[in-house]
Amino acid sequence: MMSNNRGFTLLEMLVAVMVVGLTVTVFFQVLSSSMKLERKGRRLDQVQLVSGQLFDFLLARDVREDDFPWRGELAVGSWELQLLPVDVREDDSTAFSETEVPVKLPEELYRFVLRVHYGPEQKKLLTLTQEQRFRLGYFSDSFKEEHLTPLPAATGS
Repeated sequence: MMSNNRGFTLLEMLVAVMVVGLTVTVFFQVLSSSMKLERKGRRLDQVQLVSGQLFDFLLARDVREDDFPWRGELAVGSWELQLLPVDVREDDSTAFSETEVPVKLPEELYRFVLRVHYGPEQKKLLTLTQEQRFRLGYFSDSFKEEHLTPLPAATGS
């Protein structure tokens, strides 16, 4: 006589429950991780938006004003602005022919660097930079001494 048992054995049911349990566990871990990344991304977007607006506001002002803000606090963190001279040197490998005349513009190039410290204990840093040209003599020597970050000394090779 043949036994015709239809259905699942207890072992098959246990394996199926384990597979479903592992699948659900992995799904929730992936979901949790993606939600954390989404929150971090949203925070970074907010920091970038606020920092960009601040940078635009600062660059629209005259940095030579006595009340120009060089550092401060935002809702997202603290910030500081640096002004660096950009050393533009002629490339010695470029040789001009006798008919070509190199053009020297009466301008200096400066780099504005906005550093925004944000996050827990403000350990994260967002840096925005922009270069601008100014006519020679735009900044007085006393302004340069007070507000310009000097270029690092050139090292010989």
